Amino acid sequence: MNDIKNTFDEVSKNYDFLNNVISFNTHFLFKKYVVNQLNLKNGIKVLDLCCGTADVSKIIKKKYSNISVIGVDFSSNMLNIAKMKVDDVVFIEADATNLPFSDEEFDVVIVGFGLRNIPEIELALSEVYRVLKKEGQFLNFDFDKTSPLFTLWEKVTLFLLNFFLSELKNYKYLMKSIKEFCATKELIEKFISHGFKPFKQGKMLFDIVSYQIVKK
Repeated sequence: MNDIKNTFDEVSKNYDFLNNVISFNTHFLFKKYVVNQLNLKNGIKVLDLCCGTADVSKIIKKKYSNISVIGVDFSSNMLNIAKMKVDDVVFIEADATNLPFSDEEFDVVIVGFGLRNIPEIELALSEVYRVLKKEGQFLNFDFDKTSPLFTLWEKVTLFLLNFFLSELKNYKYLMKSIKEFCATKELIEKFISHGFKPFKQGKMLFDIVSYQIVKK
């Protein structure tokens, strides 16, 4: 876990740029799209888990002024950038497998591009289930290695990263983590095994990104 944390601390200064490169500058579009699938309402409480530099938190607060958002990440460097981007969100440095929150505290939990970076995913899912209210929604989205275009996307992305960045070690880890993470079907089975009920799923960016929404 410390190695992964150090990786994100090191890439933090280029992380937003990285997102632009590997999504061909479309990541804000599909982040907005998946957030809209939740049909959020003012007055609820949202946990942006593995929030990174707070793109999702920023999208939510821009559209819903009366939603309470808490962003959690294990990288202090990522959170430092997040705090500069969004000033009306509470950011907490914490471990996704040991969240500092009460049972059934949140109406919605969102993890974007984060589960694959948690070695103890079973513990993280147990924590998500614990802090989520009854009938609450859990949204997960990430790159999908089962897409027919995944290999082509990977090659183009690595070429672009090599062109723009001199140090590729950490970014190659991020690509490797996508390929080694479980496929969507297996992921949904994990959700179900932790008590979640499937609700909605879909794909974006030529099926390279997939999302799943489950309920408690």
